[in-house]
Amino acid sequence: MIPKRAIADRNVKIVYATILLLGVAYGASLSVTPLELAALDFKKQQIGTIAIWFAGGIIAMSIPAGALVRRISARATLVVCVLMYALAVALFPLQRTYAGVSIVRAYRAEARGPLTVAESLGVPPEFQRAMVTAASDAAEPSR
Repeated sequence: MIPKRAIADRNVKIVYATILLLGVAYGASLSVTPLELAALDFKKQQIGTIAIWFAGGIIAMSIPAGALVRRISARATLVVCVLMYALAVALFPLQRTYAGVSIVRAYRAEARGPLTVAESLGVPPEFQRAMVTAASDAAEPSR
């Protein structure tokens, strides 16, 4: 049964809508990137290796990201990483070589790793509680 209760907190609605749109964008990006690379005549092995560079960059930068967030703040980390990520997204279509695509994808992943950590560490505890409460309230059937 679909819950009938609405989420009352406007901020929680905005966060959920942003997460939804961001998730759709990430999914589209992950789906379209191999197709774009295949159109550029990259071999399957090269496309797989580029995916490994991307995943490795996320993992490598997620590990020290907690210390980075604690040192310069979650907000500053978010701003810097979003700008880095935007630059990588803007540079990606300009790349035509394996080296260029690999470097831009690794750079994009290096921005994405701390971004994920800063998103989770940067949300104040009271807002985290409000999000959980709103989600659980909306999921409970009306009485």
